[in-house]
Amino acid sequence: MGRGMAREEVTEILNLWNRSNNPPLSTRELETVIASINRCEAQKPDRGAIVGADWLLSSPGSNSRNYYQRNFARREGLILTGEGGAGKSLLSLEIGLRILKGLPIWNFDIPTPKRVLIIQTENSMAQLRYRLERIAYGLRIKDFKGLNIVEPEF
Repeated sequence: MGRGMAREEVTEILNLWNRSNNPPLSTRELETVIASINRCEAQKPDRGAIVGADWLLSSPGSNSRNYYQRNFARREGLILTGEGGAGKSLLSLEIGLRILKGLPIWNFDIPTPKRVLIIQTENSMAQLRYRLERIAYGLRIKDFKGLNIVEPEF
């Protein structure tokens, strides 16, 4: 079953959880939940397997657009990784500025502007300043209150 647990472990966890419910679920309802978990887990590929995007996007679940719309700029960190020269620094600066000003990111609305902290360890402050000025110019941003950048030497 899920996360490599045996059916008995899942049953024990759900029974413990159910004790705090008021009113608790019936034994039949708990068995229905366990059977549902088992069916969903059986449809997943083995752990460590390479999963095709077609499987991932066709699997049942919440609408990813709605998830990102609700959660993108809510006190969650964003870590960008990739090959050198791929544009991670530029992308992080643009995302940061868009969140700072409440501007949409890839057609996802940012409902309210947020403070932003960028920890940038690869570029000099001169490079950061140049890139920040260019991105800000393109986005027509002149005020940077709420944007903080940790110096590479920090």
